[in-house]
Amino acid sequence: MADTAQTDIIGTNTQARQGTPFTYDLVPLRDPSTSIRLLELYPAQNFTDDLECRIYSRPLGETGKYYALSYAWGENEKTHEISVVNFPSETTDSGPGMQDPLNYDGGRACGKLSLPITASLDICLRHLRALFLSDGLKAILWIDQICINQDSDGEKSHQVQLMRNIYSAAHMVLAWLGPLDDHSDEVVDTWSQIFQMWLNEAQTRPLKDASLSLDIEAAQPWLIDITDKAIDLYERINSYEKLGKWQTRGWFSRVWIIQEFCLCNQLSIVCGENVISEAALMISMKIIRQTFLTPAERFAKRPYSLQDLLGLLYSQGDNNFYTTRYRDRIYGLLGLATDVDELGIIPDYSGTSTAEVLTEVARAIIERGRPNPEPGSPPPLSVLRYAQLPKTEPDNMEEELLNRVPLPTWVPDWRNNLAGSYEGEFVVDQPYTPSRNSSKPAIVPTSNSNVLGLRGYLINIVEATGDCLPIVVENMSWIVFAESMKTLWHGSYSKTLPVYRNALRHEEALWRTPIGDIMEDGWSGRRAVSRDIEKFRQFEQLLRDIDPETDQVSHMRMAIDVLFRSGYMSRLTRMIGKRPYLTEKGYLGMGPKDAQPRDLVVVFYGDRVAYVIRPAPEHGENTYTLVGEAYCDGIMDGEIADTAEKRDFFLV
Repeated sequence: MADTAQTDIIGTNTQARQGTPFTYDLVPLRDPSTSIRLLELYPAQNFTDDLECRIYSRPLGETGKYYALSYAWGENEKTHEISVVNFPSETTDSGPGMQDPLNYDGGRACGKLSLPITASLDICLRHLRALFLSDGLKAILWIDQICINQDSDGEKSHQVQLMRNIYSAAHMVLAWLGPLDDHSDEVVDTWSQIFQMWLNEAQTRPLKDASLSLDIEAAQPWLIDITDKAIDLYERINSYEKLGKWQTRGWFSRVWIIQEFCLCNQLSIVCGENVISEAALMISMKIIRQTFLTPAERFAKRPYSLQDLLGLLYSQGDNNFYTTRYRDRIYGLLGLATDVDELGIIPDYSGTSTAEVLTEVARAIIERGRPNPEPGSPPPLSVLRYAQLPKTEPDNMEEELLNRVPLPTWVPDWRNNLAGSYEGEFVVDQPYTPSRNSSKPAIVPTSNSNVLGLRGYLINIVEATGDCLPIVVENMSWIVFAESMKTLWHGSYSKTLPVYRNALRHEEALWRTPIGDIMEDGWSGRRAVSRDIEKFRQFEQLLRDIDPETDQVSHMRMAIDVLFRSGYMSRLTRMIGKRPYLTEKGYLGMGPKDAQPRDLVVVFYGDRVAYVIRPAPEHGENTYTLVGEAYCDGIMDGEIADTAEKRDFFLV
């Protein structure tokens, strides 16, 4: 690979040189909250020539046309360098500093200062330099690694708050995927061919027809023909060695790309020497029904609160997003959050520990979060649903932590692939109302920021638990789960005090509890009704058909597909990993996998689900650890709001 060889040569030559170091006080920001630095990347004749630039500062509204770079840092070690050309007689918007010349003499008669950069940025800038030169454009760039003083936590905090403005003001965002490798040129060329086929036809059609051209249900005949041709092209790259490796490049797993993607006016994707616009790429992928950028597309469609963004990003199946600094898993989304002003979250890169940052964010959402007005949307307190065990250890989050502070159990760590709430996102006909109160939590003041005080109802004490709902359908563990569920259900009948309104509803608890009393109906959810028992009986029949010898049934896949379409199996998957439980009074429920006897089932004012908590008397009276969200059958519509014990709970 030519790019790889070039990288090796550059790395050898660059690491051997050490010039006079560039310092950021030479190009100060008059106001870090309103000004930014830009760099002009100077042209060169050869790919391996030294990188040279000038750096200057401007108020954000007076920058002129610039390009913002979106890229993956890769290894954080700065083994390469770029030369900053020093003109000593210059003034910037902030006073004396580096010169901003109208004409550049190549730097040969001027002093040069050395600025260390990462290897990934070095190879990126060399490709961009060649692209701008070939297009005859001036390379005015904003690059976080260079334009922000990475050694100043204070400056970083101010500049991160400007990210929304920086990317929205840029003439274009350039998304750098990396150098040519693993057939990436073939992949980009294929996307470009598919787009060009569509464009050539769409330009000859009436606007009305072209506007429908990406609506598969209303597709025009000409689009169907293009789709067939596009699929033939797509099949040439549809392999892990080609498209798979292209899609797993580091850029696609950056948290920051969500904000950069949504806020920019234009975005072009650069891979080695190949460039394709975001619009062309998205149209091409829609034509062949590919949507690997779904999170960014989805976030761009409507406004989201910070809690919405965090939940969608970190609890969506196989989405894996990464940041250099763990706290950027939150800060990287602030530019998109509609409630960021109300929350009052200010990026903090000082000695504050990651655990303290996560705790501050969780408390801000709970105390000051704005409820989403859409029907069925989760209230601010539902952030507790993402506080799942086991926690990511704060000591392992960032090596530079100065204060080692444990993460409270009620604070989400926002790691990848958190479990989504069993309630789902689209229950609109009859949401849970266990406490019959508004979506506002009742906060009990505490003197310790790590302790969350909440008012709520004590439902009961867990008496017994069953086997977790398994991930894999085609095995005997589903039978084990069903049998343990039935055992707990029989145990409920042995209680003397009735907890259900009538015998029929008690009987229905067996099949309503595993699905949280919700059935899926297309893209929306609805509360279960008595006739849905037929779908449960189909599930029972599937379990009876499992062959203990082979651990499978011959028609398993077909049967599972039928059950998914019926809505029962799809709701069961919302409870995967959860453990059935029975309380001392006879309530049945589904709780977190870590639930155990003597835990408490509670409902907090301001949320629509129950929770399992565990007494922690070593921390004080009425003090508990949060185990996780739970469903408790028979109380989710406010049945206990007038009779259950009201209590203050302090979560640590």
